[in-house]
Amino acid sequence: MRRTTPPRAVFGLLAALTLYLFLTPAPPTGGPEGGDKVVHAGLFLALALLGRWGGWRPVPLGLALVAYAAATEVLQGVLPIGRDASLADLAADVAGTLLGLTLWQALSRARRAAPYPSRRRGSAPASPPRHR
Repeated sequence: MRRTTPPRAVFGLLAALTLYLFLTPAPPTGGPEGGDKVVHAGLFLALALLGRWGGWRPVPLGLALVAYAAATEVLQGVLPIGRDASLADLAADVAGTLLGLTLWQALSRARRAAPYPSRRRGSAPASPPRHR
């Protein structure tokens, strides 16, 4: 099994969940103003992070997530499910995607810059000093 299988599986489950959430009849409104935008951004941030962890390159992943967001908004506008297409939701989805991709890049840079023991073949990890 490849190392990228678990994040890709979780990515697929989250994508299926978002499809269900976005294309079922609208739940009763409630909660704070703009709260649904935070949910949209958070879901797409999670999809972007899981996609990068799963090994997908940032540009194709970002384009795919933006296309997915646009498609779900168009479908919300044309299907008889009591929902409307929303540019604000699309903007939140795009913002979440960009934030997730940017966060992954920043974490990757920080990880590469952090000192770590040599990982050359045959070298043992540094052991802590012994106290007598």
